[in-house]
Amino acid sequence: MSEGDSVGESIHGKPSTIGSFFTRVGQIYQSWLDKSTPFSVGRWVVTLSLTAIYMIRVYILQEET
Repeated sequence: MSEGDSVGESIHGKPSTIGSFFTRVGQIYQSWLDKSTPFSVGRWVVTLSLTAIYMIRVYILQEET
């Protein structure tokens, strides 16, 4: 592999700013996933609640037209 071929590195082998940003965002996202893993019931309640709210919103907007 030549210099600069790895993800998130610029031509000179230094980590690029954009690559570092997305790496950090990925780490934060993974951290939140890891923290929420034990709360499966809560995650399902939130998911179903948001789905119901969305369905009600679509129904209301459909009735207005």
